[in-house]
Amino acid sequence: MASSLPVTVTVGPQNPPKPSAPTSANTADPLLERITFPPFPAPPPGVTIVPFKQFKPAGIQIATEDPAPGYVERDGTGAPTVALRVKHSLTAAEQHKRNKRARVTLPNGQTRRLLWFEEWEDGEALRRTDVSPSLPRFDRLKQACADFKHGRPFPLPTTDTFKLWDHFRLSTGMITHLNPPNANKARQRQQVEADDDDEDGDSKPKDQKVVIVDDEEARVIERERRDQERIQRQSAVLDEIQQTRKDNFYEIRQMRTDAFFDDTEKNMKIFFSSYFREKGLIWSTLRCRDAPIMLDFFLRFLLRSRVFPEPEYEKGFRKALAIVEQAKKELPHTFTIGQLVPDDFSKGCVQLWGDMGMLILDGDGEETKEDHAMDTTKDTNADDIKTILGDVDVEVISPEAVADMETEAKQDPDSTLAENLASGGWGNPAAVPSTTGDAWGASGGWGAADENNGWGSGGASSWTDTPSPNALTAFLGPTPLPLTHTTGLVERSTRRIAQVVPPDARRAPKKKKRDAGAAEQVEEELAARLAKVVLVPWGEYDVHPRAEVTHPQFLRDSRGAVAMDEAGDSAPTGPRPFNPYKDEITVLIDPQIAQHMWLGMGLGATWVQLVRQDPTKSAEAVETKGKKKQKGGAGEPGEPTKFWYMEQLSMILPSFHTENVPHKRPFDYPQQL
Repeated sequence: MASSLPVTVTVGPQNPPKPSAPTSANTADPLLERITFPPFPAPPPGVTIVPFKQFKPAGIQIATEDPAPGYVERDGTGAPTVALRVKHSLTAAEQHKRNKRARVTLPNGQTRRLLWFEEWEDGEALRRTDVSPSLPRFDRLKQACADFKHGRPFPLPTTDTFKLWDHFRLSTGMITHLNPPNANKARQRQQVEADDDDEDGDSKPKDQKVVIVDDEEARVIERERRDQERIQRQSAVLDEIQQTRKDNFYEIRQMRTDAFFDDTEKNMKIFFSSYFREKGLIWSTLRCRDAPIMLDFFLRFLLRSRVFPEPEYEKGFRKALAIVEQAKKELPHTFTIGQLVPDDFSKGCVQLWGDMGMLILDGDGEETKEDHAMDTTKDTNADDIKTILGDVDVEVISPEAVADMETEAKQDPDSTLAENLASGGWGNPAAVPSTTGDAWGASGGWGAADENNGWGSGGASSWTDTPSPNALTAFLGPTPLPLTHTTGLVERSTRRIAQVVPPDARRAPKKKKRDAGAAEQVEEELAARLAKVVLVPWGEYDVHPRAEVTHPQFLRDSRGAVAMDEAGDSAPTGPRPFNPYKDEITVLIDPQIAQHMWLGMGLGATWVQLVRQDPTKSAEAVETKGKKKQKGGAGEPGEPTKFWYMEQLSMILPSFHTENVPHKRPFDYPQQL
């Protein structure tokens, strides 16, 4: 039998005693001494701890140029840094916070939001992309475009700035079409879904049994069957045409990409000139400002990231960057020039001699068929009016007759007034409010004021109106210019600004020379008081059928000898005809506007030459009744001068303007059935 073991059970107190306070014996652990503060440990020898109040944060040192091999990034204090292996994307809250546009305080105390390109400038030197140089050039450019867009706060897709980015990608072959607005996208999606519903099931109609009742119904059914077969054949042809267009379109897209890489500088010239005009982008001041700025960021992004390290590509991108810098200045400046010219001097000349830029002459100086068609149209309109009125004794007065009447009224107003009073014309008493049935002045008494009675009223009278002074008086004062000069050649062309000459005050005649004629003195006044803009021929005309710059034309009111030989050499000595392809012209302009005429830029307008009047001929003797009015301004042209003025500014071109010659890739359509 097993013996039992003695067990003693001890019951302790209900609340055990708390441990005693630590003593020096149980706190001798050195680890506890290191992490227990205060007291703080003394700094190592040679180390100075900066107090928090004096601490200034310092970021990394930004490398403005391409770093050399083995480059080590350092912070603001010079300590080397280590790049993080993992880059976390921003959370939704961080993105929302980042989308809030920063604001800037103006000198006057007001605040405004930063513009999109001002936001991009913040940290732009750090934005890079890592593209493998072994990829094809098209893939590298496409990836760089995507990284450029997502690496910065890009404008919204509905803004014009975003559309400019799409226009650039379209011109370089990156995309096939411009992205439509959201409403158009939804409409296209609905159309695609509807087309999918229509295509459900077998596309070929199944044969059905038809019960023929009579011959007429059989003919109708047969006709419908033939129409259905014809529609199917045409549908197949249209599908083939659409596929052919698609194939050719992708070829054109590839040609655009090749043109961008082969000559990037020329591609930038075309984009900012003829492409801008073709797409209507040139008429917006914001687009002319934003497009060069955006592409400046993009080209620098490509060069900084070395997406195309090949020397031939890098050289082309740097040349293109110079064109972009030029476009940033000249595209917005086109609006400045358009608001300043024609200036007051040119407007005064138009007011003096009339508008010369209406009709066109051919190369031989003869009127074109358009001129005769215009004259015939005037007569036809008068005949049509008589036909509409029927047998009514009326006289149709043409605009030319009205102009002659106005001229006669200006020459002899007294006799013209008396003649019209006698014939019931101007000043007819019937036009004065009558008081039929009452005595003289019965409407309100003698001298009573009647708002409907024009007699004695204080209103302005057409006979006492003072004509507005000609704008020429602001430059020349009272001048005999209308008596000494008239118009000569009238050219419509595009020319390039080659030189801007300020007024020559030394040539201003202080005293009239006895031996100098009036015409010579007037020309000296013009040279002394007005600036001169020297314009040279553009050089390239009608590069393709829809080119902006066309061959020079001389209008109907042009008077003078012209040589329309583009390649021929003119005589070096002696009087020779004017050659618009070789000779330069000097346009007089307001000195305050001349500083805005930038060298190299092009102006398309009508240019009118000033010539001296020939006193030996009389205009009255030349004009005869029944003949058309003489060409040009008043007076007979004599010796031509070197001065011209401007009419009808039609086009302002940047200095780098290049025509966009369409790609010759005709569609090979199949024969339609």
